[in-house]
Amino acid sequence: MQGPAIRRDSSCLALSWFYTGPMSDISFPGITKERTLRYDDVVRRIEEQIRSGKLPNGTRLSGERDMAREMGVGRVTIRRALGLLRDKALIRLDGTRGWIVDQALVTERNALRSFTEFAALRRARAHARVLRQGIREATLSEIEVFGLAVGDRVMDLVRLRMMDDEPTALEESRVPLDLCPELALADFSTASLHALLRSAGIGPVRADYDLTAVAANEDQAALLQITVGAPLLAAEAIARDQTGRVVECSSSLFRADRYRFHTTLKSGSDVG
Repeated sequence: MQGPAIRRDSSCLALSWFYTGPMSDISFPGITKERTLRYDDVVRRIEEQIRSGKLPNGTRLSGERDMAREMGVGRVTIRRALGLLRDKALIRLDGTRGWIVDQALVTERNALRSFTEFAALRRARAHARVLRQGIREATLSEIEVFGLAVGDRVMDLVRLRMMDDEPTALEESRVPLDLCPELALADFSTASLHALLRSAGIGPVRADYDLTAVAANEDQAALLQITVGAPLLAAEAIARDQTGRVVECSSSLFRADRYRFHTTLKSGSDVG
C-alpha cells in the first residue's frame, strides 16, 4: 500500500503538512469496520502512527466525522481519543484547521521531573554531552540562595541534553558539594543528577520555575543544531528538598520545537 497523500497547505499563514486522504489509507493495524473499537484502541493506533513518523509533526488529521466513519466508531469515541492524544502532548487543536500532530519531546505538566524521567516516560534514552563539570567556590549570589558560607564549594555542571540522540536542551546545574560529595566523581553523560540527590536523601520535591523566550546565539545554535536566532525557552529553577532547603539551582535552554510547558490557571476567587 502506498503511503498517505501529503501536500503542502499554502492557504494558511503558518505552513503545515496535512493528510488529505481517508483515514483508512493510513493503515491502522487491527482496526476494522466490522467491530466497534474502544477509545483506547483508537488512541493506541494513532499514537503508533505518530511515533513511527507516518504522521509527522504538522500533519492535519481528518475531521472527527470522517475519522469516525473510516474507523467505524462513533464521534464520541473519536472525540475522547483525540482528547487523550492531546493530553499526551501528541496533537493540538489549532482553531479552524482542526487537529494537528504536534509531538513535543519534553512536556512539563505541573510536575517536578528530571530530564531522565521525561525520557523514561516517552520510552526514550536520555544521555548528555558534558560541556563542563567542576568544583569551585560559591559566588555571592549562590551563597545567598543556598545559605552557604564564604569559601563553601559548589559543583558546577553544564550539559547538552539529548533524547534518543536528538539535542534537546542546554542545562547548567549548581549544587552545594557538601550536600552530596559523590557528585564530584559521577559520570553525568549518563547519570541522573536528581537520582543521585534522591539517593543522598535530598531529592528535590518542589521548585520555583521561571520561563521566558529568548533567541539562540551562535554557540547555542551550533550545539542544539538550530539556526541562529531560533526560539529557545529559557527556564530558571530553584529546587528544594522536603525540608525546604535549596538543593539545586539550574538554568536551562530548551529548543522551542521540542519542549512544551503546561499549567493549570485558577481565577483569583478559587485561590484561597
